[in-house]
Amino acid sequence: MLHFTFTEQFYKVLPHYLAIGMTSDQFWSGDPTLVIYYREADRLRLKRENYIAYIQGAYYYKALICVAPVMVAFPKKNAKAEPYINEPFPIGKSNEELMQSEKRKLIDSRDAFRAFATNFNKHRKEAVP
Repeated sequence: MLHFTFTEQFYKVLPHYLAIGMTSDQFWSGDPTLVIYYREADRLRLKRENYIAYIQGAYYYKALICVAPVMVAFPKKNAKAEPYINEPFPIGKSNEELMQSEKRKLIDSRDAFRAFATNFNKHRKEAVP
């Protein structure tokens, strides 16, 4: 049977709480529920950092895609780099809703163009003897 003291266990986890910003005084003398909030704050910070790294990777990926046509060993004669995006990627629900709205507009205009082309071709076939 393994015996340990609570003090040993507290000293074992103390470095973790010091690393996430809790002071020694808060750990030993403060409200014991603070450790819950420091752990949650650390979890949220890590989640945010992970999201920032993801967005940064998306920007790098987009930049590479833009220059890919000219960065190959033997580019085509008239190969040109695509222009980089003019504005940051949308972040947040309101921007996402705006993107969905723009996507719907694009689909609607594409459907309208298809209807126009179908109608145009139908009349053209009728006009040709």
